[in-house]
Amino acid sequence: MAHALDGATLRVDRARRHFEELEETLLQFRKKNIDKVSIKYDPGPPQSLRVSFDKSLVVPLGFSLPLSDCIHNLRAALDYLVYELAFLDDKVIHEGTQFPIVDDPKDFQKKKGKSLSGLSDPHIREIELRQPYEGIEWTKTLRSISNPDKHRHLIVMKPQRPPSFFAHLSGNIYDAPFNIEGQRMYVKKEDVFSIGFNDGELSIIETLLLLIGRVGETIDFFKPDFK
Repeated sequence: MAHALDGATLRVDRARRHFEELEETLLQFRKKNIDKVSIKYDPGPPQSLRVSFDKSLVVPLGFSLPLSDCIHNLRAALDYLVYELAFLDDKVIHEGTQFPIVDDPKDFQKKKGKSLSGLSDPHIREIELRQPYEGIEWTKTLRSISNPDKHRHLIVMKPQRPPSFFAHLSGNIYDAPFNIEGQRMYVKKEDVFSIGFNDGELSIIETLLLLIGRVGETIDFFKPDFK
């Protein structure tokens, strides 16, 4: 039997497929351009690793298309959720509803009359508990990524060094050797080469995995209310 939130769930599934397309595209891009990554070891003190990227290493803008599609489907899934909650609670169709994401409780109060029209007070409160001003980072991240795309600007990506990476006991001539308490270790180029957003330090793959998971959990949270 069909569930009222099947449409929202399908949107999350579609977002996941776009993510998988993007993940494979970025993996192949990293493999193809690994020679454009340089690692230099500075014995210090303190010892450190310096990672640099060749100026010719530019992420194609076309890679932003599956990213945009992924984010669009996640936002749509949340909007589907609110639409169905309004119908569940008020038994009539409410046009113009959407899942608001705001930074201030006053803005939430202003928006809820239109965006959350028809929702019961308990459901409005559950939506509010997922707002950035309630300490929820994933909705803030989702909004920050989706807003530029909504305003007709593709999301720009850039090569970046991840905040942390593993050291290995073995390596080859392309890896960076260094010593930890007398132990020879190596850092591999593929471990220090990720793709992030142009205006921040977030890894695209890790960020999208988090967002897909959180949106899916949100949809699942409300499913028992539909009997």
